[in-house]
Amino acid sequence: MVKINDNIPTIIASTITMVLSIILLSFAGITKNLILMPIGLSFERYTNISFGYLFLSLILMALSVAIICIHSIKAKDIDFSILITPSIASIFILAIAKISLLSIFLSLGLILGVFLALYISFNDKEEYKKISAYKISTHAASKLFLILTVIIACGVYTVLDSDSSYVDTTINDILQTTVGITKDDLTNLEDTIKEQQRQASYAYIDGMGQIYLETLKTTGNLSETDRTKCINSFQDNLETLDASAKEQIDAQLESQELSLDTEKTEMITSLLEMIEKTYPILTAFTILAILSTINSVILVPLAGIFSWLIWRNTRKPPKEEEMENYLSHNSELNK
Repeated sequence: MVKINDNIPTIIASTITMVLSIILLSFAGITKNLILMPIGLSFERYTNISFGYLFLSLILMALSVAIICIHSIKAKDIDFSILITPSIASIFILAIAKISLLSIFLSLGLILGVFLALYISFNDKEEYKKISAYKISTHAASKLFLILTVIIACGVYTVLDSDSSYVDTTINDILQTTVGITKDDLTNLEDTIKEQQRQASYAYIDGMGQIYLETLKTTGNLSETDRTKCINSFQDNLETLDASAKEQIDAQLESQELSLDTEKTEMITSLLEMIEKTYPILTAFTILAILSTINSVILVPLAGIFSWLIWRNTRKPPKEEEMENYLSHNSELNK
């Protein structure tokens, strides 16, 4: 039976590093909306990410996992008191990200992942004639982050499947970026196109009026008195001319019949409907792919390196009595 008092240094160290990792992740700009809406053509949402804070967060998370793995390797039994660490970290997740379905999935995944890492680290050491902290820790860390990734992806799918506002925002983002319209505009595309033409024509008229006004202010061999009279006269008539021109544009647009390609419009509508149906599962797989890449490239190798360093610097040399028992046991096996 492992006493909690004996594990206080490990619990404190792993908890501090894991909590700091979560806090830095929030400073990095990783938000709920970013996780639930990673697909889109607008990259503006990604400009707010602080990759420095993000990398520091990943380093601290890997260090926390390494501390937990090394403790489990050294323990004589599976030490469930270490689950205090992910439990406290989960409280911070719920406090920072607010209580939601996604944050609950994330907290659950962290606790289950640490539990699995404890179990793997403890059992793997029995399979090695010579303990390899790097191999054991990378194996345990890979399973921990795999469980966490899968549960996060399941959480993403569950949230998106129950709330269509995220897919609507993503579709509007794609449409606005590509053709300058929203999903609602597709229901009456002809009116939308006419309104775009109207606004463009209005802007052209307003711009030309300002150009003529600036021209009157700077060109011609007029005296200041005559120039002022011309400008005032033009400004007096500008509003009337502007209104008359815009009325003509409105009349022209009302009488205009647009020849829309119905087949292409229906194809776009069908494509958007397909995106709506597949968005939850597509986004879940996207998150799964992104997190799996981060795990294999950054988190797991770092956890292995930290574990090797901790093991190398904290391992105590065997006592003389333990060494004699070990040699005696081996000599009996060789007979």
